[in-house]
Amino acid sequence: MKKVFVVGSTGTLGKEALNILKDNSEKAEIVGLTGFENIDLLCSQASELKVKVVGASKKILSNIGACLPEAKVFDVESELHNILDELNPDITFFLSSGITALKGIQTVLSKGFTAAIANKESIIAGGEILFDKEKRKSVLPVDSETSAIFQCLIGEDIEQVEQVILTASGGPFNDLDNDSFARITVGDALRHPNWVMGKKITVDSATLVNKAFEVIETSFLFGIPFDKISVIIHRESIIHSLIQFYDGQLKAVLSYPSMSFPIQYALAFPVRLSNKLQRLDLPQISKLTFSHLDHERFKAFDVILKHAKRGGNLLPAIIGVDETVVGEFLNNKISFKDIPDILDLTLSNIPYKKIASIDEVVEEYKIAIITAKQIMKEI
Repeated sequence: MKKVFVVGSTGTLGKEALNILKDNSEKAEIVGLTGFENIDLLCSQASELKVKVVGASKKILSNIGACLPEAKVFDVESELHNILDELNPDITFFLSSGITALKGIQTVLSKGFTAAIANKESIIAGGEILFDKEKRKSVLPVDSETSAIFQCLIGEDIEQVEQVILTASGGPFNDLDNDSFARITVGDALRHPNWVMGKKITVDSATLVNKAFEVIETSFLFGIPFDKISVIIHRESIIHSLIQFYDGQLKAVLSYPSMSFPIQYALAFPVRLSNKLQRLDLPQISKLTFSHLDHERFKAFDVILKHAKRGGNLLPAIIGVDETVVGEFLNNKISFKDIPDILDLTLSNIPYKKIASIDEVVEEYKIAIITAKQIMKEI
């Protein structure tokens, strides 16, 4: 039986992961959970699953302690890495958003235990420090796209990869005329056609910033250079990623859009579990469509990658700036159309700096947030 720790159990992915773990309770024991500020849900999850180690934001720890008197509660922002070092779980699911899991990921990878990661922000912000050829052996990607890449590469020589092709649904605005972008509302941006996700990642999907993040993830998780990674629009979200090899042949992973597939795959790896997830009915689907990404429509995609290629402190800066800009949009302080320009302006005002530790990553992330807020006050 695997000892499993779930970081981010109260989010969309976390709740889905717990459902899968409950369905496979004979194979997995949940030894720890973390949420952030959702007191009721976190207490309910820990009570139902009889979890004795629970992490949350420092400001709600007393509430968590009150509802879980027999549990060990801890500050997820400052103590997660120490808890993981003590518990030594067989697999830790990093499903939270933000960069609070950075030291936890570093701890798990340094010990050679399995990190099942869907935490884009940490992968990008700390990528230059967290991942090398040896550390990658302990990573199971949980994003649908990177999980598909991982599966396609099994049994293959990565040196034989000519191109990695990530698919993007195009979000809610792929077919919207450019003149209408100025009238996009928060509600419009939160209506993703294929996936149910949190607000911030849904906006990132609408701008295709999320897809740029996945390009960066792919580079760090598999050691593949940016110029070997491309993106195409695939509206149906059935094909999650493709690998093209030097002989011209392609491998792909297909399924209906559900995060249950990559979560369950990571839990059971290297075996596959029987399940009741919906199977593809190819005749019913009838056809799959593909088109080029419209770079004029989705300017933020190129903005993010332009600055990511600078590396160093620009990697955590990207996370801090995007988080701040999206927050302003969600609060109706800026327009959807302004997002790419503000991202570019802010990141262009951050001089490059080489970084060598997770503490520096966190510091540069905080500096980027301050910079973004200041610039938005001035424009």
